[in-house]
Amino acid sequence: MVSIPKKLLVVDDEEDLTWGIARSLMKDSSLFQVTCANSGTEALDHLNQKQFDLVITDIKMPGMNGLDLVLEIRKRFPETKVIIMTAYGSPEMEEQVNKRGAFGYIEKPFEINNLKKLIFETITEPTAAFEGHLINIKLEDIIYLYCLSQNTAELTISNGREKGVVYFRKGEIVHAKCKNLVGEAALFCMLRWKKGNFKTTLGDYPLQKTINRGWQALLSGEK
Repeated sequence: MVSIPKKLLVVDDEEDLTWGIARSLMKDSSLFQVTCANSGTEALDHLNQKQFDLVITDIKMPGMNGLDLVLEIRKRFPETKVIIMTAYGSPEMEEQVNKRGAFGYIEKPFEINNLKKLIFETITEPTAAFEGHLINIKLEDIIYLYCLSQNTAELTISNGREKGVVYFRKGEIVHAKCKNLVGEAALFCMLRWKKGNFKTTLGDYPLQKTINRGWQALLSGEK
């Protein structure tokens, strides 16, 4: 069930569009509380003053564009999810959106009911999937299962003294960090741990891509 009401921030340099979306969403005030902003800077001002569950932002705006706004939200307000709106949809644009960590993507013009559906899918998506202990099972096996599932997720691993994170995008290992290491060096460092704890967060996106080889080559130990 959706916890109500959800606090939404709609961002677009076209004031008529933001208010039109806000009016449509607020027809049922028990579901949504909507705030409007007409620039990326104004959106960050609102985010600094109040916690939002979801930001819905256009890409093309003067000054700070929507992609840069997503990066700032991911860095400063990681609990806030983001949906991107764009009139310039393409596979390349969708890839750029995913890389920056948006949870949803919708092309203009769109039906308001389609946006509502995407909003509900985004804000009700589970975050923590499961957590547990690595006992009598190799970390390679856990990672192998994530790759086969083709999930986009963040796997946090701890051996009691050190902690690292492995990021997956659609089943591919795209980034890892551990101590002062990143990329494959960080991944191989964690793979040497004999035991530890792990926690999964589904639908999380890495802010960078430091691993380019396929997971089969990585888990086979190829250098």
